[in-house]
Amino acid sequence: MIEDHCLCLLNNGQNTYFHEPTRTFHALDLAICSPSLLPFSTFHVGSYPYNSDHFPTFLSITRERLNPMKTPSRFILSRADWELFSSCAKITEEMVKDAPIDDAVKAVTDVIIQAATVSIP
Repeated sequence: MIEDHCLCLLNNGQNTYFHEPTRTFHALDLAICSPSLLPFSTFHVGSYPYNSDHFPTFLSITRERLNPMKTPSRFILSRADWELFSSCAKITEEMVKDAPIDDAVKAVTDVIIQAATVSIP
């Protein structure tokens, strides 16, 4: 949905929520802005929840460029070697079976990006 509406996510992976029953932390709260504000924006999570299960989030916007724009990698899909991609992008159950969700997502993403880098110009 964020990409569909050309929005940018400011979150940096910091946890914003503490789930008391399981005593685990999660990054639930989202900070979203327009692409024109992204280079001037910062996101920070406070360290004390103030009797809440959510930690405070702080957004700052300055006139100085704080975050240099980084354009995503582009691939020419029409020139891809899909057989090579398929042989390189081997995702197994063992990669994700017992891994925490963040580690599993990173492992799968890394395999896909590696396969794309090798097989798609």
